[in-house]
Amino acid sequence: IKEFNWSSDVCSSDLGTASMYAGTGYPSGGYRHTYTNASGDFYFGTGDWCVEYWVYPTNISTADARTLLILTDDIPDNNNPTGVGGADFILACMHNNTSGMQIYIPNGAGSVSLKNFGGTALTTNAWTHIAVCRNGTSLKAYKNGTALPTSFTDSTDMKQTTGNTLTPRTWIGGTPASGEVRFGGYLDDVRITKGNAVYTANFTAPTSALTNTPNTVLLWHADSSTTEI
Repeated sequence: IKEFNWSSDVCSSDLGTASMYAGTGYPSGGYRHTYTNASGDFYFGTGDWCVEYWVYPTNISTADARTLLILTDDIPDNNNPTGVGGADFILACMHNNTSGMQIYIPNGAGSVSLKNFGGTALTTNAWTHIAVCRNGTSLKAYKNGTALPTSFTDSTDMKQTTGNTLTPRTWIGGTPASGEVRFGGYLDDVRITKGNAVYTANFTAPTSALTNTPNTVLLWHADSSTTEI
């Protein structure tokens, strides 16, 4: 499990002792995020994987509010870089009030493609469990354990694209780039699993803190005191 550099506040959570407040969201300027050290563990390759987290939105934008991202180029640290996008994304999880759950992932041609899983918008002021999983070539997203309406066939190589030079970091709470859409609300219990899809059919969403598994490459409970940058 990676060490973290923090930029967040601690607030109460039903899943543990705290959760991360990501700010008021779009279009206001106030936001917070945290991020991991750089690690090749966040290259998923062509294998199975799962990204899951709990989210408590207080404001859902009509635009794509980005809750969790795995980014490569232009993101050396918390220097608020500009120009995030295109081939920079290994994964970007997004929510809005019209299209439900969406992600950006590599398209195998040096850029990214948008996958819209559909469904309804997140409920504000309530905790929701989100999971995005690839099992073989089946790419699905789940909301509180129920598969969202649209799934995809996907076998792209989730890796650094040509021209990028930096090893990826995972960003929680929003993109680091200035001018990007911000997520408004709280996040907790992020788990990234590499080599195992974890969920392959509808399931009962966990009601307690997520745990480590042999395939876990990131597990984050947001239970420690943090400082705002």
